[in-house]
Amino acid sequence: MTDAFYEKIKTKIGNMVKVKTDFGKTIIGRLAAYNQYDGSIILEEAYEKGKYYPSIIINGTALAQIYFLEEKTEKHNLENEIKSLLKTNPSLSINEIAKILNTKPEEIKPFLKKRNIKKPNKKSHEK
Repeated sequence: MTDAFYEKIKTKIGNMVKVKTDFGKTIIGRLAAYNQYDGSIILEEAYEKGKYYPSIIINGTALAQIYFLEEKTEKHNLENEIKSLLKTNPSLSINEIAKILNTKPEEIKPFLKKRNIKKPNKKSHEK
């Protein structure tokens, strides 16, 4: 990797990403670290098919694509992020969506209400 590439990736650490692997898996989480030598990444607060992972390492050789989701600087961006999360995993609860997007459940509810989507507050991975 070139230094310019690594410097650009470093600016994205802390942002939400959607990762697609060579094995067809899609994982959404917060980019916590990037290894410039082998391309491996660490995601925190990650979800794959409704399963929650506090932290996950993805080997650089398994990465097919990384989509950098915009930070929620505007309401429109928040709506796009919620849409993306629900498209990937429609079983996410309001609290899970809020946690992934690092926001309050109260900010998520108006978007869901506007689209008549009913979601429980309870986290699906907690019993």
